[in-house]
Amino acid sequence: MSKQKKRLEKEKKRERARRVEKQRRIDADVCAELMFRSELAWDDRDLEGCRRLLDKVLKIRPNHAEALERLAAAGFKLNRLEEGLAYFERLREAPRWPPVTYNAAVAAWNTGRIEQSKRWVAEFLEATRRSKQFVELRKSARVMLKDAERRIKAEAARA
Repeated sequence: MSKQKKRLEKEKKRERARRVEKQRRIDADVCAELMFRSELAWDDRDLEGCRRLLDKVLKIRPNHAEALERLAAAGFKLNRLEEGLAYFERLREAPRWPPVTYNAAVAAWNTGRIEQSKRWVAEFLEATRRSKQFVELRKSARVMLKDAERRIKAEAARA
């Protein structure tokens, strides 16, 4: 390969890298704007509008943690339990706002997924162990955990 060809290949590579980086920055800006607008919609209690904006974020960045967490919360609030659970299950890490985990546990309980409910209630209790912020939710979560354990034992005894 001649020197000129090598130089052209390097230049093409650099130009491609510049275009990719420019598009990444544009996507980040678009996602930030959509997230901001979704926050405003959430604050206005326009959950449908919030969902539409967050869906746009996921089209750009399919694993955007904050958008997934907010979509799960919106699904639970709108009583679309399966939809909320689907978004919650896509999260790779525990949500930053622990009540989302609690709501996922409640949704799992209501849809008959007792094992998942038990696991998520335990995660919620662990995440809020030192917090004095969620006293009522923690009480409810402890009751749900005991009920889940009883129900799992009863089903095992029947089998």
